[in-house]
Amino acid sequence: MYKFEEFVHETKRGLESQMGDGYQIFTQQAIKNNGIKQTHLIAGKNGETTLPVFHLEKGYGRYLDGLGFDEWLEEIRQLVERGAGDERLPDLGDFDAWCRENVLAKVVNYEKNKDFLVGIPHERVLDLAITFHVLLDRHAGGMRTFTVTNGLLRTWGIGEGELRECAISNTERIFPCQTVIRKFHPRHGLMA
Repeated sequence: MYKFEEFVHETKRGLESQMGDGYQIFTQQAIKNNGIKQTHLIAGKNGETTLPVFHLEKGYGRYLDGLGFDEWLEEIRQLVERGAGDERLPDLGDFDAWCRENVLAKVVNYEKNKDFLVGIPHERVLDLAITFHVLLDRHAGGMRTFTVTNGLLRTWGIGEGELRECAISNTERIFPCQTVIRKFHPRHGLMA
């Protein structure tokens, strides 16, 4: 019986082995505002504009309930081949194709989110931190975002300055009433 971290590693490794070079397969841990961590497996054919996402906590629960690991892996392999998943993500690997117009800034409490801030670009302002996220969709119940990581920033080949400027501009455009980020940003001369 695998521990969760082993389950994640073996799922990714097994899928990479079965799917071959024509697929992109990676895991990402999302830390939600309420502190809940979710581990996602994101997998799909190279060149797809949207990628299926699998919530590995759900799969691990099924595994603990008796689903064999090989059965789990076969199920995921078939879903990836069909392009199905728990949800879909746009191709986040190309900054100009989707992310430039959809990257946003959010403000979080610095102390309460120290674990969340490790490995992601952020800017500390007083007791807050400005973080960056890609807007996936908005609906009546809220919105889905994908946190920008340092690795994703390297993939995009842009610096934190360009990211920050795009995010602040987009945040003001998409959420015009929410200009708090500009008020807290020292480059705009509104802070001592």
